[in-house]
Amino acid sequence: MRILIVEDDPISRKLFYGILKNIGDCMLAGDGLEALHKFRTAHFEKKQYTVVLLDIMLPKIDGLTVLKKIRSIEKELRLEDSRRAKIIVLTAKVEKEVEKSAYDYGCDFFLRKPVSGKILMENVERLVGEH
Repeated sequence: MRILIVEDDPISRKLFYGILKNIGDCMLAGDGLEALHKFRTAHFEKKQYTVVLLDIMLPKIDGLTVLKKIRSIEKELRLEDSRRAKIIVLTAKVEKEVEKSAYDYGCDFFLRKPVSGKILMENVERLVGEH
């Protein structure tokens, strides 16, 4: 399993990496542009990501825009639903509109920060089991 962790806060990025490194090959991105570059590159190298852990509040390109672009890339590549990345959106925002938008744009699960390692692992394993 390959996991892309997209988080601008270095402490949170390190925490998520520490939680997920034992279940998959984790790559890190600190902003939206870097995330999209890594996502595209992985597909061209035939090493696509199984899971994308995506923060909403990112520099350069926000997480909702990254989410839309990832789904657009997958559509352009004509990936079957079973081959699309499972995207877990994370945010500290509490507005219900943010959660609705994330699901509208194609996220598979939405978590509010702070999130426990146990909850994160359970949801990654559940989503991958559906993959």
